[in-house]
Amino acid sequence: MVLRLFSYVLVVDDGAAPNPFWGYCTLAICKPAIRRVAQAGDWIVGIGPARKPTHGKLIYAMRVQEQLPLERYFHDGRFQIKKPDASSADHRRHVGDNLYFRVDGQWKQLQGGTHTQHNVRKDLGGKNALVAERFYYFGRNAVEIPAELKAIAQGG
Repeated sequence: MVLRLFSYVLVVDDGAAPNPFWGYCTLAICKPAIRRVAQAGDWIVGIGPARKPTHGKLIYAMRVQEQLPLERYFHDGRFQIKKPDASSADHRRHVGDNLYFRVDGQWKQLQGGTHTQHNVRKDLGGKNALVAERFYYFGRNAVEIPAELKAIAQGG
């Protein structure tokens, strides 16, 4: 079995993509190319962007446990709390990534999350939500990447 590493520059770290809350790290919006092909056992890492204090540092790493089609993700009981709720006082509920469902065969998007109609095509192009219970999320406390691993910081 070949394990792969997907590395990219995480330009916006607002808790939506990745969504590291409620015991699972999920990637269900943004990064469509990665979400189409990453499989169980693969690792995904997000590196800080230029002109930010996290530049070149590790913001998060997740080992993909499941690749769920977006419609299954939407209905899976484990991820109902990841549906956006703009009325909640809890920021984690505002940035929910469980947005897409079908009605009469047509994709619909829940309102209230960080993504709008502008993001639909890109988000649906990923086809899947990636799920991990094994993950490391550092956020604004991103960690230095050891010199021998700097090659992974080459986003993309």
